[in-house]
Parts: sequence; C-alpha cells; structure tokens
Amino acid sequence: MANQLYTDHVNALVNYVEYIRPSMSDPLPTPSQVREIMSGIVNKKTGRSLRSTPNRHKNPLANAVHRLVAWHCSQGNLTGIKTVEWDCIIIAKSLDIQAGELFDQLMALSVIITQGQSQAIDKWKHALTDRS
Repeated sequence: MANQLYTDHVNALVNYVEYIRPSMSDPLPTPSQVREIMSGIVNKKTGRSLRSTPNRHKNPLANAVHRLVAWHCSQGNLTGIKTVEWDCIIIAKSLDIQAGELFDQLMALSVIITQGQSQAIDKWKHALTDRS
C-alpha cells in the first residue's frame, strides 16, 4: 500500500509538470529528469515529500530541487540558493548543459512544486522595495 502511495504521488507530480509545461515560459528539466527528481524527493514508505535532503551523490538533481523548495519556504538566506547554484556547476558537467541553464530549469521546477508560493522571494521583494 505504501509503495502504491509513492508511485501515485510521483506520477501525479510528473503528470502535473507535463500538463503545465506548454504554458511555462521558463525552461524545465526533461521529462525523464523530472521523474528522477520527483522519485528522489518523495518518501518511498509514506508517499509524502521527504523531510531530509536526498543524498547528493545518489541523486544530485533531487538534492538540488529539494534544497530549492526548502529555500522558497525559508527567509531567503543567500547561502542556501548560492550553494545550489554552485552545485549546478558540477552537476551540469555530467549532463552536458550550461550550469546557468540547469539552475534555471531546477528553479522553475521548484516554483511549480511550491505552487508559485515563495516566502523567500516575498521577503526579498519586500526588502528591495523602495519605501521612500
């Protein structure tokens, strides 16, 4: 039963991303990468999102997306987002893609996962707003 919850949750996330892909102006990871990422961020026993970050050596894409989702739910500390950006330099080499392009794809996917809600971005918008 728990394995079915995992499969259902992963499939639902992948299907949702593919459903909205045509309406996205930002690039997204390939469908197979999306499945790999979603499989890595969902708990196999409960079918819910993992509480802890996936192993970066076993699934670096899932690790990066999990940390980006956590960043969106945070106060927006720059170290959190910059470390993902730095990791994208290493990950991109194995995928034959530019690091900036990979980071943009993973960021777009993390925004989809958080359903467009980002406490971090809201905090930064507020901090950078001219209040004079």
